[in-house]
Amino acid sequence: MSTLRPAPRPSPHGERPPRPTPLEGGHWLLGNLPEFRRDTLGLVARLAREHQEIVRVRFLKRSYYFVHHPDGIKHVLQDRNANYPKSRNYDKMKVFLGEGLLTSDGEFWRRQRRIAQPGFHRQRLAALADRMIAAADATVGRLGAVARAGGSLDITTEMLRLSLDAAATALFSSEVGIDEARTISEALVVAQNDADTRIQSIIDWPLFLPTRLNRAARRAVAALDRIVFRMIDAHRRASPRPDDLLTMLIEATDGETGGGMSDRELRDEAMTIFLAGHETTAVCLSWTLYLLSKHPEVVARLRAEHAAALGDRDPGLGDLKQLAYSGRVIEESMRLYPPAWIIERRSLEPDVILGHAIPAGAPIVLAPWSVHRSPWLWQRPEEFDPDRFLPERAAGRPRYAYFPFGGGPRQCIGKEFALMELQLALPRLVRAFDFELAQREPIAMNPQVTLRPADGIRLKPIARPAAS
Repeated sequence: MSTLRPAPRPSPHGERPPRPTPLEGGHWLLGNLPEFRRDTLGLVARLAREHQEIVRVRFLKRSYYFVHHPDGIKHVLQDRNANYPKSRNYDKMKVFLGEGLLTSDGEFWRRQRRIAQPGFHRQRLAALADRMIAAADATVGRLGAVARAGGSLDITTEMLRLSLDAAATALFSSEVGIDEARTISEALVVAQNDADTRIQSIIDWPLFLPTRLNRAARRAVAALDRIVFRMIDAHRRASPRPDDLLTMLIEATDGETGGGMSDRELRDEAMTIFLAGHETTAVCLSWTLYLLSKHPEVVARLRAEHAAALGDRDPGLGDLKQLAYSGRVIEESMRLYPPAWIIERRSLEPDVILGHAIPAGAPIVLAPWSVHRSPWLWQRPEEFDPDRFLPERAAGRPRYAYFPFGGGPRQCIGKEFALMELQLALPRLVRAFDFELAQREPIAMNPQVTLRPADGIRLKPIARPAAS
């Protein structure tokens, strides 16, 4: 049972609502920026522990509004979403992503979402299940070689490769060769580092300046563009076209206008699937395997469920309903380590959130990382307990106490794609191996665009006798 207080009512008509409480302490000039730089996750978690509803935090001269109460999060993401577009930090990702669904806003975003949405329904994604299983099987083969040698490896690197293989085949079928896959992988590393650096930088350096960051970004963008535009051209010419996400995007039309996507728009959505899609899935799988390495009792329950539902065969899309515990394990992993650990919005017009005045142009911060660990919302929030997602235990929990994929109209379009990949890959990995942690704890985290392990997670895969 949570100890969440009811959300405060708006101030009565004619009464001026107060501003949110400011966070105490901080530097007279820099505000709370030094603490945020020194221990980002620690500060964000402290805010949620000490302020159940909303708190105002100063970084230099600017106030940021951290909203922790589920009703306030719902207000921003759902009820008044039109007043809260993406923050300007998302513009810094446009170097690689262009005007994809992650970075665009307004009417253009609504049009793109209408066109793309049907292709991401689970029924349409069913055709991609075999490709996801094939990517997991290839990963099992590589881990098997490490296990036979008695070695260990950074599981994050391997999960990035698995999710990139799955994303590439889902998007482009089998047309990506080894050299192109390597080019994509290397370019995406540059893209991730570029986005992290630009978001953290106080100065926005224009792309045309010949800085080292800009030169690396331009080279990586050019390499990705060559591959993606070639794929788009090949798909447009093919008859019949491959059954993949790119074909779906090419053939989809706007139900209101009848128009489709241009090559540039297709390119931007493909980059969004690659960068945002494969990264978040890989991070989730990495943290999940880390948690399982520490909880053998959870692994035993997973294997019992897999044996009862699957026997010796691989999971298929039709099996996922029978893998309820596997689903809860993934949900609990994303509660403790949400890949998209922070969400930023900005207020277009003045508003009132939870009875508190919000000025126009204010940065609004919603942090799944801290809300998912809030003692106001969760019992024993630091514990790994998949059964907290049992229906009877989740009953009455506020909708926005848990939002790893965001919410409202802008809930991640790739949610079903990601969950399907996670639920298909996890049984294959757990059936084939035990995983032992091969490094000291705690595992340092790097809260940038996603919640990556700062130096990876080193695990030792141990092949199980019954593994094929």
